[in-house]
Amino acid sequence: MAVRRGCVLCTDGTRGRAAAGYTKALVLCSPGEGNAQAAALYANRAECHRQLGSPCEVVRDCSAALLLHPGHAKALRRRALALEALERFSGAAEDYEALEALGGEGAPAARLGARRCRTSAKDAATCAAARAAPHA
Repeated sequence: MAVRRGCVLCTDGTRGRAAAGYTKALVLCSPGEGNAQAAALYANRAECHRQLGSPCEVVRDCSAALLLHPGHAKALRRRALALEALERFSGAAEDYEALEALGGEGAPAARLGARRCRTSAKDAATCAAARAAPHA
């Protein structure tokens, strides 16, 4: 019930209330319901945080979801996007690669995301090395 209400709130534009609803559902989620249910709640709350422009919160919630359910595709994709937005390219590439390994229709996009992040990580390292080099 709380999950359905959270989904409705998230899609109708009241994302803050939806995130609060997912939080309430997590508190009420009994261990008997299994880790998959809690992982889905964390991943859904992460989507609310993404839409609210809070990538650090997205990473936190997706990481919690992935601890409970390591192959949760939505949590991997959402965390990869958030890490990329935070310019944590190596971590984003790892998540994209894990998502690609799961297969499915998102695998080609995940492959491209991993390649993009690996390139960005190399570019960032090159820029950092150039800044650290003594100027002649």
